[in-house]
Amino acid sequence: YCIYFSLDDTNNELIPRLVAIDQKIKINAVSFPKKYEHNKEIMEKREQGFENLKENVKYIGMQDANEGSSIEYIVETCKDLQIQLDEMEPNVYTLVIIIDNFHDIDVDAKGYTEDNARYDFITDKLMKLAYDLDSPIICSAEFKKISGGRRPQRDDIRSSGKISYASKNIMLCHNDYSIRQEQAGVFWELTDQSEFGEETTRKMPVWEVQIDKNKFGSQKGRLFWEFIPEMSTFRESSKENSLKYTQMLQG
Repeated sequence: YCIYFSLDDTNNELIPRLVAIDQKIKINAVSFPKKYEHNKEIMEKREQGFENLKENVKYIGMQDANEGSSIEYIVETCKDLQIQLDEMEPNVYTLVIIIDNFHDIDVDAKGYTEDNARYDFITDKLMKLAYDLDSPIICSAEFKKISGGRRPQRDDIRSSGKISYASKNIMLCHNDYSIRQEQAGVFWELTDQSEFGEETTRKMPVWEVQIDKNKFGSQKGRLFWEFIPEMSTFRESSKENSLKYTQMLQG
């Protein structure tokens, strides 16, 4: 069972993305169906996406910041949820906890006004939660300002002290197209067909993931995903394309 704490986007913003990901359609087609009501195929996919989401509510839950954003709330919610899952089907469910993002977590306890102390406190709480529930915890995090469009390093993680030490896996992400737009050095190309039947090719972002720390195995290095932002969809790069992106990266 995956519990997803979104401390930035609301559930109303997230649900269309889930449907779009599931059905490989544009997020706007889910959020604003009147614009696409003339397209029967997209409308059918939209409907099917919502049905799939309903069928999977026993495996996934989402909470946004309106319901709570403190580490104390997150810990209490996860522990209560684990009890409920065990009551439904003992020893069946593994709870997977996802938090977006670590640096948006608040603290109810007094005395943690300084960032580093607050983040160390949150890290300790998450480590204990993972141990108590035997649950993986996946957090996105923020970088400090990175100048010159260079690839991030571990030290670029905001307030990176204890969080970097405690993490079992650190994946440093970079999107060259997001920074450089049409001047991006690493990109893939998508061919679209306009409503007039004309084909156009446009640059698309490649999501680079540098496995910087890995306590689960020996794999390190850089992986690539081809990103389609309007569908919130990633597809893993082929070996051939990964080689091409590596060559692009090296100039």
